[in-house]
Amino acid sequence: MIDLIGTGGMGSVYRAYDPKLNRSVAVKLIRVEPSMAGDESHRLLLLREAQALARVVHPHVVSVFDVGEYREHVFFAMELIEGCTLRDVLLREEHDPKKLLRLLDQAGRGLAAAHRAGLVHRDFKPENVLIDREYRAKVVDFGLARAADARKADELLTLPGEAPASPLDRRITETGECIGTPAYMAPEQYLGLGTDARSDQFSFASVAYEALFGRHPFLDQNGNLSMVALCAGKIETPSRRLDPGYLRVLGRGLSREPAHRYPSLGNLLDELARVPRRRRRRGIASATIVSVAAGLIGWPVVQAYRAQRCDADATQALAGIWDVPRREKVESALAGDGRAFGRDIWNKVATALDVYADQWKHTRVDLCRSAGRWRAEDQATRARGAMCIEERRRELRAVTDVLAGGDRDVRLRAPDILVQLGSLSTCIDAAALALTPIPAYDDDTAVTVGRVRDLLAQSKALEDAMKAAPSKEAAQQALELAREQHDRRLAAEALYRLSSAQGTGGDYDASEASIVQALVEAESSGHERLLPLVWLELIAIVGVQKGNPNEIERLIPFVEATVERFDPRGPAHIRLLLILGILDYRRGRYDRAIARLTPALDMARRAFGENDVRRIEIYQNLASMERALNQLDKGISHLQAAVAETEALFGEDHPQLELPLSILARTLSEKGDGAGVKAAGQHALRIIEQASSPESPDVAFSLFELGMAYLEDGQPSVALPLLRRSYAIQRTNDPRNTIGTLLGIARGEEALGDLEAARTTFEEGLALSRRLMGSGHPYTIQYGFRLGHLLRRLHREREALPLCAGLLEAGERENGQQGVYGALAYACVGEGYEQLGRLPDALTALERAAKLLQDEATPPRLEFRASIGFALARVLLRSGGDRERARRLANEALDGYQHAGRAHAEDGVAVRAWLTTSFAEQR
Repeated sequence: MIDLIGTGGMGSVYRAYDPKLNRSVAVKLIRVEPSMAGDESHRLLLLREAQALARVVHPHVVSVFDVGEYREHVFFAMELIEGCTLRDVLLREEHDPKKLLRLLDQAGRGLAAAHRAGLVHRDFKPENVLIDREYRAKVVDFGLARAADARKADELLTLPGEAPASPLDRRITETGECIGTPAYMAPEQYLGLGTDARSDQFSFASVAYEALFGRHPFLDQNGNLSMVALCAGKIETPSRRLDPGYLRVLGRGLSREPAHRYPSLGNLLDELARVPRRRRRRGIASATIVSVAAGLIGWPVVQAYRAQRCDADATQALAGIWDVPRREKVESALAGDGRAFGRDIWNKVATALDVYADQWKHTRVDLCRSAGRWRAEDQATRARGAMCIEERRRELRAVTDVLAGGDRDVRLRAPDILVQLGSLSTCIDAAALALTPIPAYDDDTAVTVGRVRDLLAQSKALEDAMKAAPSKEAAQQALELAREQHDRRLAAEALYRLSSAQGTGGDYDASEASIVQALVEAESSGHERLLPLVWLELIAIVGVQKGNPNEIERLIPFVEATVERFDPRGPAHIRLLLILGILDYRRGRYDRAIARLTPALDMARRAFGENDVRRIEIYQNLASMERALNQLDKGISHLQAAVAETEALFGEDHPQLELPLSILARTLSEKGDGAGVKAAGQHALRIIEQASSPESPDVAFSLFELGMAYLEDGQPSVALPLLRRSYAIQRTNDPRNTIGTLLGIARGEEALGDLEAARTTFEEGLALSRRLMGSGHPYTIQYGFRLGHLLRRLHREREALPLCAGLLEAGERENGQQGVYGALAYACVGEGYEQLGRLPDALTALERAAKLLQDEATPPRLEFRASIGFALARVLLRSGGDRERARRLANEALDGYQHAGRAHAEDGVAVRAWLTTSFAEQR
């Protein structure tokens, strides 16, 4: 924070400096009133509106860079505008209609962009139009009036240079009436009725009337606002002489009935642009007839022609990409099989594509219409913007091509495909565009480059639809063409796309080789926009997909620095946190993993909004980490959010629900919620059996989670078939995924009394875990702990003790043997000594295990704490130790087993029997 700019009833605005982006910004703090401090809905409403505003990206809307909370405030960092307000301009004595019309058109286009994003301003007035030093208009304070409408609110912030409040500027804020500035309210808003974008149109027309004619349209003889005239739609006769066409257009915008106004603000602006200006005096010299005639038609006609041409060109550019024939083809592909979820998917896809195509068209039209207004030094930025717009059109065409040929996989993943469409906001972001060079191609080269970019867009869309083979083929063709042109930037992009397709197809070695080549090409050609993506792909392939996190440990600081430089708090940063979190999770660093994914979830909420597949992925991974640390309530909350957002995106019976429902069922089972397990499990099974390919990896993982849910719920006979089916699929894909499944199968076999089968399965899984994960990994420790327990049940304790001692030694060597899994290793050794009658050694090991659990910041799984506590109680009693402590530990173990789920009911029975026998009394 540098200094205070302005204050108002809702909060304060500060000038601040953002060191990451190296620019000055304005930070607005919206104060939550004390009476609302505990009202979660009010806070969320403010946040939601601010987040919606952050997604409105337009040259004539003040940009919002970040949204969040600070103490009792909701804040957002936004573009700092150095200049004045439209009110300041109107208060000046001189009035240039041409300049005013240009400012009004700019402000109107910004307001129309907000309408397309689903926002209604509801307080559009001259004070909320900022004019920068380049004399460009930008609309500010979108969504605030709407956010405050559900509650009593004060006036919006007064910015520096704003005129003192007058009776016209008084805001009505009484709950149940209306909100806004009466002078510019639509009648329906003033009367407290429903409002929409046409209400903003009325406010805009009021401001435009006042700007052009020098007087408000609804004043009485004394110069005061006449609410009677406003609500009756009686417009003041203007005294300033302008073309009557302006009065005609604005008069319709000021119609009392919303239905009588223009269908959209954009229509009003187009009509306003077509009104001819007052004609200049004709010359008389015959030699100048042509130029004078051109002057009579003049700039307004040229501007109107340009607007029509820009509209027509943008519409034609989408022909065959997203028009009526293409819509019908995509609808047939997605909804033609008659499944309910197919119709749901089509409806969501159609809406999303309508919005994206509309935003694309308006972004291109705005860029086209402004062609004559760019300064010479800004022409390069405009050229980059045009290149970006064309790239987005290629991506849109590739996506609709894939959707139109939609088979079952495409239907399942249609929303995932759509979220991968490139952001249009980058096409008008000067800072982002600066990273893109303007290549100088001859005509033949330009055609080839266009073909390469078409192939890259196809490859990406195909991969998003899980079509690895055709995606790889398209990327390979693009790479060959790029190398023929000796274009290293294009080659880097093609190699990046090829690596991703190879990884999706499971060829991780080839994927790694391609991404290393992509990194070399990107670095050598200075492809700064691609560099963060290439680094992320590299650590994901080597660390996550190939399971070699140690190999990329030294690279992580370079990746973090690259992402921080080129995409701070953006999608690349979010993906980096997700990848690093998964790596930490796989190495048993659960606290660190959660510490990475928690801010990633918040950043994704700001970047992507609600109901986004990227947020759902974070929810699911975060819940798994929380479950590993016995933070079951948090995990359940995140999984319920994942289920709700998946249903909102795909529908309630879509196969994408298999996974979050299965993980939710498992977490509920560990919580002991049998009814919840039944509801979530049956829903997941119904979807799996009806809609999924029986051999897909997604189904395998869902079956694993569901099997573990039934196992924890004390139903091993139901769990084992699901786990074995999962294992049969997994073993043909990635053997690392079978480690957890084998552990579940062995536990199920043991629960059903087949101890020899369980021993064989435990030993197979232990060997696999040692080889792929390491001897000190939590999975390996769990295998050893459970196998040691089983060997003692089989009276093979002399085999159990060396096994446990080896795990303890390996754990000490690899990670210092701390935390829950260090406690399990010591407990495994202690129980081995107990069986052999070496009570002092057993007591030492079990005390160490108990101490590790006590020092652990996050509570371990109840079954682990109960098992270690009960073992220590037995040894204490047998060695003549503290009887009261032994009884207390056993009672705590009994309580733990009772709350650990029905799978541990027999363990609880054993503890109760021991208490009865040892102390001759019931608990």
